[in-house]
Amino acid sequence: MHGLIGSSVICAVPFSPMSVVLISELQNTDWNQPPWVSAGPMHLTRVIKEFNKGVKDGTLPEYLDVRILDSFYIFPFHHSDTKPSTEPELHDVLVSKGAIMDHKWGTTYNLYAIQG
Repeated sequence: MHGLIGSSVICAVPFSPMSVVLISELQNTDWNQPPWVSAGPMHLTRVIKEFNKGVKDGTLPEYLDVRILDSFYIFPFHHSDTKPSTEPELHDVLVSKGAIMDHKWGTTYNLYAIQG
């Protein structure tokens, strides 16, 4: 596990160990931090690393049943990439890249005005 684990797509059954810990650990978060730190990828990465302590080969304990997908499945384009302009072209590129979806976050593409 290297870097941050993306938190944009999390699939879990109700009351799974991972979902219970992710939610319960929010009571210990610093809400003055940006969302990606307080409740997003930084939070998820920190919780998973805590669960992963003491595991020698880098895999998570079996009871967690957590799978971390490579980022290209969800984020097949770099923010500086030019995406195809039509849905059929986009579909063909996503399929050729092996992606299962493409995120549409406006913050990644600087679509929102920053208020200061």
